[in-house]
Amino acid sequence: MARAALLAFSSPVPGRTEELTEWYDKVHIPDVRAAIPAIDRVVRYRIVEEVEESAGEPRFVTVYEIPDGDVADASARLTAALRGGGMALSPALDLADRPPVIQWAVAESAEGDAP
Repeated sequence: MARAALLAFSSPVPGRTEELTEWYDKVHIPDVRAAIPAIDRVVRYRIVEEVEESAGEPRFVTVYEIPDGDVADASARLTAALRGGGMALSPALDLADRPPVIQWAVAESAEGDAP
């Protein structure tokens, strides 16, 4: 099976970027890793806006990588954790104007693979 990734896009409530970053790093990422033990790498990126000055609050994407590519199992585990109350959301997370979006992706190729 090919590697897979969970892509989680999120934004802070205006003026609460530091609070969201702290919650994400100390609470949310560990919660997601606990829900999906197969995750072997997590990287959080800040989306680069075309014109930084007019971008407003930052948008982030966190990439959780899964080596076995079992998206069905990982998605079921994440859903169970969310529904079971195993993950609390931060009040610094913008749920109204720029709500979180999650997407699953499966690798088509990787460095060293033939095109």
